[in-house]
Amino acid sequence: MALANKIKTHQYDPLYFNQQRCEFRLDPNKVYLSNMRLADIGCTVVYPAGATANAEYPYNVGGYVLIQRISLLNDNVEIAELNNVADWMGFSNLQRSNANAYNITRSLNKSKLGFDLDDKNGTTYERNIHIKDITENQNYITSDGDTTPRGWLDIKTVLPFLQASKVLNTKEMRNLRLVIEFSSMPLGDMFVGTTPTSKSILRPSLIVDELIEIQGKLPNGPINYINYDSERVVVNSMGSNTTQDVNQRLRGFDNKTINRLLFINKDNNNNSKYMKKFYSSGMFQEQFQFILDGQKFLPYQGINSEAKKNEMCSSAWGGHINPYGCHTYTLDGISNTLKEGNDLGNKFSYGGINIQKEVDELQLEYERRAYTEIPTQVSNVIVGNTTTITAINHGLVSGDFITIANLTGSDATQLSGPQVVNSITDSDNFVINQNTTSNVITTQSTTTLSTANNSVRQQVSDSKKPFDLLFWGEVVKSLQASDNKVSVSF
Repeated sequence: MALANKIKTHQYDPLYFNQQRCEFRLDPNKVYLSNMRLADIGCTVVYPAGATANAEYPYNVGGYVLIQRISLLNDNVEIAELNNVADWMGFSNLQRSNANAYNITRSLNKSKLGFDLDDKNGTTYERNIHIKDITENQNYITSDGDTTPRGWLDIKTVLPFLQASKVLNTKEMRNLRLVIEFSSMPLGDMFVGTTPTSKSILRPSLIVDELIEIQGKLPNGPINYINYDSERVVVNSMGSNTTQDVNQRLRGFDNKTINRLLFINKDNNNNSKYMKKFYSSGMFQEQFQFILDGQKFLPYQGINSEAKKNEMCSSAWGGHINPYGCHTYTLDGISNTLKEGNDLGNKFSYGGINIQKEVDELQLEYERRAYTEIPTQVSNVIVGNTTTITAINHGLVSGDFITIANLTGSDATQLSGPQVVNSITDSDNFVINQNTTSNVITTQSTTTLSTANNSVRQQVSDSKKPFDLLFWGEVVKSLQASDNKVSVSF
């Protein structure tokens, strides 16, 4: 097919729009290029009275945080779709050079991608990596539709069907429609900075190019393409000092040909300061194995280390612009070289593998362990009937135990032997009550409270938390369209 002599660009308003979804429809009996663009992605917000008006979109996702799902249909036949758009774009936005991310991408999606080497003042370290221009206010969301930031999305980056089709022939697919479903998650999970009291999504626009005076024949055979089919596995919370095994069939990929598989650990409980919930948090000593049609797919023990997980993901999906070490569960001193290290550490633990096979049945075998707490001992404490011990950075969380030793005072003899910690909270205070009968204290080492650190304490808590494993598979599909009869096969 030769390109037309003329191209006419249209800007469509949605046929239907509310705060939950919007729908665009292409005119029938025309031929469009497949390079559809979604413009004016954004929202306005209302701030609490007297609050600082500094809400922003997550730094690695941008305005795409507003979108939950995108789908392309003809009548009710689904041609292509992407679910969990913001989580997917949290990874996809990283698949570019650092210069491209900073100079181009963040202007299009209103993110704050890109990292810079800069001075680190007030410490003994002279240089560090940090999010580039983290203090800029260009992306602050406002209550005014004329000034609030608006993003832009090249739809073929999320619906690869558009890359394969080249043109959209609405003479053959006369009821072609694009559906955008918006996110309904809590506002505190969507915005960095001040949490607004409400948001109002702006009416987006669809930009398409129509071919005029077409020369040559349009393609009329089947279109082979890939789609990002998805699956979810729920991993429940776990206890201390235990191992958790999860075995689950990924039925969303049954009887399909899969090229590549991407998976992330989505924490639904804890917000990152800069990325909110749109990151992938690795688990302590986690292991992945996949059973493909009854046989182990990955050699040996599968993915059983942070380095292997990162390397296999890069091999399958290409490199991404996370600072070195931010894919690891534990990395001592990360805050010394990365200004936002305590927040970005263990937020880039993405996994991916090449499959390149037809799959009848795909099963996940997953394992993780609870992080072993840094042993803590309280020494030389004068104890009364009930004692509150205050410590800074003690590294303990609810449910942990301590050993009491070298006590002095009138009640010391009653406190000898195993003692129960009545209530350890996630703050820096905990209470020890007298108890000469309970036998639940475990013996630990001689590390003192003053040397434990906050990062260890967070690792203990994170290793037990519930999370979701999200999967996207590049599934090979084929579309046949003729006289408004559309069929999709695997």
